Amino acid sequence: MLEQIYSIIRETSIDKGALINLVPILKELDEFEFCHPVHPYSVLEHSIKAAEMLEDEFLRLAMIFHDIGKLNTSIKVPHYTIPNTFVMKSPNHEVESARIVNDLLKDEMDNQSLNTLLKLIEYHDTPLTTKDDETVMKQLIKEYGLNFVESLLKMQRADMSTHSKKYYEKQMKPQLDYADDVFTKKYKKDM
Repeated sequence: MLEQIYSIIRETSIDKGALINLVPILKELDEFEFCHPVHPYSVLEHSIKAAEMLEDEFLRLAMIFHDIGKLNTSIKVPHYTIPNTFVMKSPNHEVESARIVNDLLKDEMDNQSLNTLLKLIEYHDTPLTTKDDETVMKQLIKEYGLNFVESLLKMQRADMSTHSKKYYEKQMKPQLDYADDVFTKKYKKDM
């Protein structure tokens, strides 16, 4: 199955129907209504659009499955500014996504590749830096290496850039730019 998934995601435009035929749970992800103002697409459409922004097929694979855990973790909560309106939140969807991917691909990949894939998925929503703190980035570099963190930064940018343009430009892009800058100036020079 994995080689078939790779043959689909290697294409410039990823064929959603072919993916769904190969991995039926993705149909649920495509039909899942995730109501949130910063998410203009279905969860699967978002994942495909983000994957298409990446060149590396391993990162594309991670991106296709990064939000699959939202199927099991999403809850409606009151909107923070609009009365009588609800939005979806998915607490710990990253861990659930990694669990689902492990179940799907554990017999398809070697342990090292699978573990890297699962860690990319688990950390895809984790801010790596703030203006005052680089602890998370330092810890991930120490545990998983510079290449892992560089890949995670690429994945995070692709993920966030397929959210609403206003949200990405005002909130996420500055945070991602700062993390990229810290990584490039402090750590990447050692690669």
